[in-house]
Amino acid sequence: MGVDQAAPADVVSRWPALMIIAGGAMMAALFPVFTVLHGPTSYYERGQWLGIDGLAWGALMNGVPSLLIAAGLIGARGSVVGAGGRAVKTGHVLVLVALIVPGVVDLAIRAIGAALLMPLEAAGLLLVGLGSRARPTLSGSARRTLVVMGVLLTLAFATAVPPVETTDQWQGYRVFGVLAYLLVGIGWIVFGALLARDQRTRGG
Repeated sequence: MGVDQAAPADVVSRWPALMIIAGGAMMAALFPVFTVLHGPTSYYERGQWLGIDGLAWGALMNGVPSLLIAAGLIGARGSVVGAGGRAVKTGHVLVLVALIVPGVVDLAIRAIGAALLMPLEAAGLLLVGLGSRARPTLSGSARRTLVVMGVLLTLAFATAVPPVETTDQWQGYRVFGVLAYLLVGIGWIVFGALLARDQRTRGG
């Protein structure tokens, strides 16, 4: 009887990690579709797949995953923020804002918008990953994953700063996507798996 009662509670306690994993997996999986349809430069090549154009695939690649990840981070606030100080709490809020606002906008306009809030997300990830070392709730591996994602987003935004005439020469738009969506999407999968492991360890 005890096992039957614990199983549903166990599933409920893991849903934030599963949402984060699902969001990261969707982001990473849809990036190849988006980049092939859009093209490697800032020029949109207007490709279609399954009757859906590249811009709409871009909205699905960023909009839905961002909202899934944000929901997971809200649900896992106790594990992510824990006993962290003001920097960690601020970082958590920054990440949520940087995920939710573009996610809603992308789905509303059915296209992927400018990554204006990406520096906010990068800063938030770094604050949570580095700021929680004093009184950590997350494991070291999970915190390092957040830091790596923060660095990747910083590098991605740096590739978007130069004029497109310059970045198009070395397919900068695709490089940006690899950093911001493919690798960061994989990062969210890893973080979600580590979060689930940490929760399972504490529960066990």
